[in-house]
This record gives sequence, structure tokens and C-alpha cells, in this order.
Amino acid sequence: MNGYAFGVSVGVAHVGTGDVANPTYISNASSLNQEQLRAAGLVGTAGCDIVDKRCRTEARRGVHLSFPIQLGGEGVGFRLEPYLTFAPSATAYGVYTGPTFEFQVAEPLYLGFGFGLKAAWVKADDWQYAADLYGRIPVRVTLYPVDDFAIVIEGAFGAGASGYISEPTNITLPDGTVIARKQNVQFGFGRTWDLSIGVRFP
Repeated sequence: MNGYAFGVSVGVAHVGTGDVANPTYISNASSLNQEQLRAAGLVGTAGCDIVDKRCRTEARRGVHLSFPIQLGGEGVGFRLEPYLTFAPSATAYGVYTGPTFEFQVAEPLYLGFGFGLKAAWVKADDWQYAADLYGRIPVRVTLYPVDDFAIVIEGAFGAGASGYISEPTNITLPDGTVIARKQNVQFGFGRTWDLSIGVRFP
């Protein structure tokens, strides 16, 4: 295993449903006139409303494509890994980074693990801005069938947060008077996992 390497991997990645207590929740809001709240844009939106005790983000799963750049071989190293995840309702453009630990268990076979952070800008349907920030713990098997070429199988799990912000909309009174501009917000803490197979040079 050389002291540096480049690769490409393809697989599947999953971001689970996020959940967190709603800091804007108003306990008596549910007793107010719902039609007026809806007309004012305070409920019935895509975001986390004042009548919701908890904020939640939807799970998403899709094809995961990554381009790992490895510094350091056997023993301690460091990885920088740009990635893209294509889900039906969103596309994530991100990067994972963190230390790696590789151990040779046979002449052509290495086992490794790591830990680090992955962050992504997310282009999601109906949202102006979206992002992920998750801790990640990968475990991998690296097999060298020939010199300077390896097959890598990797699985990872982690936890963190996703957040979404919509384009601004008007908050209006029932008589049509515009009183403010509002951006709907949706966020939550959840879990993530991914599984991929790829190649490594050298």
C-alpha cells in the first residue's frame, strides 16, 4: 500500500429522518383560528410551523459517487473525499475528511477504519438553501489483486443534522395586508449510512 492514492467509488447512501424539538413552538397556537393562521402563512407550509412540537426532515436515499484522495498508506493517514449523492428529491454536493487507520492482515489484504466529518450543500425540491453536516465512521476492506491497483469495499455510519430554508414568502393578514416576509425553515438531527465499492490507484 503506497503512501498516497486516488480512487473512485459508487454505491448507495442514506440520510435518515431528522427530528428535533421545535424552538418556535407556541403551546396555545393550536387553539387559535386555523384559517387565519393559514392565510397569514404561519401554518400549512413546508417548514416547521409554530403549532408543531417537533421539527422533522424527510429521509432520502440515492446513488452515491465519491472520489477519495488518500495521504498515507499502512498505519495512520488522512483522507479527503469529494462526493455526490443523487436522490429522487435532492442532490448533495459534499466532502468527507478525516484520519484513516490501515492494517495489513494478509499479503494482498488490508482492513481499515476512520472517523471524520462530512458536509454537503444540498439542492432540494422546493427549498432555496439546504445543507448536511454529519459525523462519519467508515470501515473498509482493501484488496490488491495486482500491484498498484486495489478493489475497495467500504461501509460507514454516522449522525448529524440537516437543514432546509425556503425562498421568502409574504405573511398577510386576512384582509390582504402584508405584514412581513418569512422564510420557512425545516431542520432535524438524524442518522446516515453509506455502502460502496470502488478502485484505488496505486
